[in-house]
Amino acid sequence: MTFDRSTWRTPTGIVDAVHEAFGPAGFDLDPATSPDNPTRARRFYAPGGVARATVENGGVCLGDDALAGSWPGMSLFLNPPWRAGMSVAPWTDRAMQWLYHDARRAMVLLLPATLNAAWFHRVIDPPRPHDGTFAKVFAFRGRVAFIRPDTGDTGDARTRGDVVLVVLGRAVNRDDLRDSLFDNGFPGQWL
Repeated sequence: MTFDRSTWRTPTGIVDAVHEAFGPAGFDLDPATSPDNPTRARRFYAPGGVARATVENGGVCLGDDALAGSWPGMSLFLNPPWRAGMSVAPWTDRAMQWLYHDARRAMVLLLPATLNAAWFHRVIDPPRPHDGTFAKVFAFRGRVAFIRPDTGDTGDARTRGDVVLVVLGRAVNRDDLRDSLFDNGFPGQWL
């Protein structure tokens, strides 16, 4: 079976670092994961809409169409599906709407660093700052190796472009998140 790059998974070390940033409870929603819920979100959307989450990962599958469904919760992690020729704008626009609905919310987005894209500017420099806070952008040093869903291998899964982690909303300790990313093998710096 072959998988296009839009289905490759977020590296476990990044997921672990994000969980540490949100505290013991982890995060409430991942609107773009796979049916076995590898990000360990309490609620998630996945292709097929079938809750095949393992007991270890738990979570409740809300269906397969996150862009049409509701986004509950106060904390969100999103690594939207993306590859050459596929825009993440519908995902980032929806995430920004979710964030602005409640000033107590927080989200972490793993995105291609497409500096010239309008959607990228809407995320890092929104029209109005959320609760007085601005986007925090973490640039990874080197390319990030995503995980093939069919084999669990990272082999040739290195991204073709740069990737950033964007944090928006209520305070997430930048130093703790950076340290956790480093500890999990993902060095970089806040921009």
